[in-house]
Amino acid sequence: MAGEEKQLDEQETEAKEAVTAAAQRVQEAMDREDVVLEKLKAAKMAKAEAAAHTHKAAAGRGDVEKTVKVLELHMEGNQKVLELERKKKEAQEAAEAAKKAAEDAKKLEKQLAEDTDERIFTHRHPRLQESKAALAEQKVKASETLRPARAMEGFSERVLFACE
Repeated sequence: MAGEEKQLDEQETEAKEAVTAAAQRVQEAMDREDVVLEKLKAAKMAKAEAAAHTHKAAAGRGDVEKTVKVLELHMEGNQKVLELERKKKEAQEAAEAAKKAAEDAKKLEKQLAEDTDERIFTHRHPRLQESKAALAEQKVKASETLRPARAMEGFSERVLFACE
């Protein structure tokens, strides 16, 4: 029986060693599982943060796209306003040019009418030209004659003011 007891003691010792080894392996597995769970938890948090950043970036991109669109529309509006102002100025210049052309045409028409009337009248009355020349000559002589009198008239007034 002593041999049997010894054998049982050895089996018990082996079993205890096996249990201890198994417990140690279980503990190591649990430690590895804890590490893996922590890594999984950190990965999930990183994924959530990345998703939040992605969402925020997408929202920001939408805002940027809206801003760009508003700026494009504003720029288009400014270009249209500038184009409208340019066309308005061109139209105003064209209207002024047309008005001036109409005035010039009226003056030319009037001048032609006067020249035509004068030619017809002069052709019918040849002495009229001679009379006009004589009248012009008389006006020149009259102004030459009156010039010294006018000069003296101004002089006498200045003398009177000086004497007073």
